[in-house]
Amino acid sequence: MAMTEEQVRILDKVHQINFDLLEALDTIAKRHDIPYFLAYGGLLGAIRHHDFIPWDNDVDVQITRADLDRLIPFLRAELDPEKYEVLMPEDYGEGHYLDMVPRIMYKKAMVNVFPEAYNEYYQYKSCRIVLDFFLLDKFPDTFLANMTLTRLKFIYGLLLGKRYNASRDMSTPWPNGVYRFAAGILRVLGKLCNTRRLMNKTNRLARKYENAPADTRLVVTNDTLSTFKKFFPAEVYAGTTEVPIRDRTFPGPKDPDKALRIMYGDYMELPPEEERIPHVFNLMMSADTFTFEG
Repeated sequence: MAMTEEQVRILDKVHQINFDLLEALDTIAKRHDIPYFLAYGGLLGAIRHHDFIPWDNDVDVQITRADLDRLIPFLRAELDPEKYEVLMPEDYGEGHYLDMVPRIMYKKAMVNVFPEAYNEYYQYKSCRIVLDFFLLDKFPDTFLANMTLTRLKFIYGLLLGKRYNASRDMSTPWPNGVYRFAAGILRVLGKLCNTRRLMNKTNRLARKYENAPADTRLVVTNDTLSTFKKFFPAEVYAGTTEVPIRDRTFPGPKDPDKALRIMYGDYMELPPEEERIPHVFNLMMSADTFTFEG
């Protein structure tokens, strides 16, 4: 099933916003010599399409925590405040939890797929077009380091209890029924915990091996549970390779092929045509999905 003309028209607008977000980030990061890397669908689109994936609707980057610490003050000082806002995990309301993903939010468009109560709970900051930062942390291949990753999973399970309507929010794609059952128990326990303390604990655990040798493997520690199983050799990110999106290049990993194979396997093979349909938070995109200011 091909995309409709309406879906193509909407995605053209969304892709332009994605490009503007990425361009704004790139300008500031390069001005201050702070490395970051295109990731996931953004990197795949650059390598396979030299553009965004035609049916995709967001853009993600990867960065180390130390480099993000350096970057955030520059973003807050130099991004256009009329268009953009930097969001950290604690910025969705006192005691509220969405995820542990820092992001740049585009303020002049709305994503109309959530209930009004959900939007109010997150102060209308979760229903926007955003650029997400996924954090690369060092984790040696040792028993203690792997146990630290397990502790991170446990705390993320507790944090789910701080989500909107947490008792019914079972949308996370758990690997099996055991994980799903455990997540339900952790949600209940998490309601009794302090949100900010849990968030701070995840940051401390994720940084535990920050000073490990440069050749220590890397893992993204603020994405879904499945990413905890995907380890990247340090040499994949030991520098950048400029990759094209439209008429500009952006930094990808030094070895984008290896990064994409770890993420997706045979990434150059297109999905079946019936799967090349735009979805937004698992809902089919329609003319009403986005509202653009002006």
